[in-house]
Amino acid sequence: MKKMLLFLTLFSSVLFAQTTVQLFELHGSINGISDNGVYACGFDFDSSQAFLWTEAGGKVLLGLNTEANGVSNDGTVAGKFLDPNTLTNGDPTWVAGFYSGGQWNKVGGIPGVEPFDPNFYTYAYSINASGTLMTGMAARPNYKVEACYWNLPDTTIHLLGQINGQNGCAYDVSNDGSIIVGWNADSSGSPDREPYYWDPAPHFMGGFDPTWPGGECDGISPDGNILVGGSAAGVSPAYAFRYTSTDGMQMIVDSSAWERGYSADVSNNDVIVGHVEDLFSPFAFIWKAGWSNAELLGPYLQDSLGVTGISDWSFLYARGISADGNVFGGEMANNNIPFGGGFIVKIENSSSVEDDINNPNGYALNQNYPNPFNPSTTINFVIPNSELVKLTVFNSLGQEVAVLLNEVVTSGQHSVQFNASYLASGVYLVKMNAGNFMGVKKMNLLK
Repeated sequence: MKKMLLFLTLFSSVLFAQTTVQLFELHGSINGISDNGVYACGFDFDSSQAFLWTEAGGKVLLGLNTEANGVSNDGTVAGKFLDPNTLTNGDPTWVAGFYSGGQWNKVGGIPGVEPFDPNFYTYAYSINASGTLMTGMAARPNYKVEACYWNLPDTTIHLLGQINGQNGCAYDVSNDGSIIVGWNADSSGSPDREPYYWDPAPHFMGGFDPTWPGGECDGISPDGNILVGGSAAGVSPAYAFRYTSTDGMQMIVDSSAWERGYSADVSNNDVIVGHVEDLFSPFAFIWKAGWSNAELLGPYLQDSLGVTGISDWSFLYARGISADGNVFGGEMANNNIPFGGGFIVKIENSSSVEDDINNPNGYALNQNYPNPFNPSTTINFVIPNSELVKLTVFNSLGQEVAVLLNEVVTSGQHSVQFNASYLASGVYLVKMNAGNFMGVKKMNLLK
């Protein structure tokens, strides 16, 4: 395992904030991140088995013929394993289960359906933070699958139903278990999967192309407010989406630049990770609230967060993220691990540069929009009285690069344009001083 550290000092006249970015390189892809950011799980290609990872303990292998897809805040792993006690024509069968207390525990299949294919019985894809609910799918004898869940430690299966006998799958669940997301097939089986959520009634989420609403819902924020996945924008390609009850389905990738893409997971504060594809080559991305399009993860780490030493890294898939959006991971490749590598990014802030240091009532410095931006962005602020307002921009070294405003303005809401065409890509701070108020916001310039 290789760990890289970056310390980024963000400066204003009375504020010193330090952002620490830790980048962990592992042999083995990352499939899931716990909501508290402590645990990661994945698959080790060198030993052909699942693993559980922590920063303190490193990788713990979970046995041959095992797969890990999700992990709870106490380290309970959801996945599947080859069970020697479940036989199909005398052969061990792959079954859904959870790893806890140093062993794998099998969960039940559809009542009355005995194993009929050693590779096709039950699957588990996710587990909530408390480790009490696991989602997946279960096989029927006609090789159809049905979305399902298990309430742990009880191993009884709970089925979510089929549409006209077609396929379905449950990929993720909110922490309170009230919303499960995944996909169902169209009643005719074409498309063979469409984005769905259950509460527990099934709800078709629609799609970008009403004539071919294919796709799937792959993740949900732990609080259940944001759903993500991929939706068809034509008969075959799918594009990453963000979905809420108020906004509906929103495309977060540039469909003219990429052939397809999927959002894999989302945090409570609306940070989304996933991947896009170009000629079947995957590239991991990250998206944050207020961005018009997702940003490739490699350029984001290097240009926005200043991470160095990763010019040979190819970030392929981003699959999991913590509830606070500060820990995420997936699959990568580089000169050290040309195949089957994993990465984990941990971001820590010693103090927030996006807080108001002294905030009397009626004052506000709002987040610039768009952010990231290139080359111009708008900064809005509010003051309750007519007074002197100063807006200053600093780079990540604390050097002043622009004074946007330094004059008396009237009470109310105001907007100021910032054109950074003369500046390099990177992280910048805008600081506002007005009376006893001072606020600071972080801005990302991406060129």
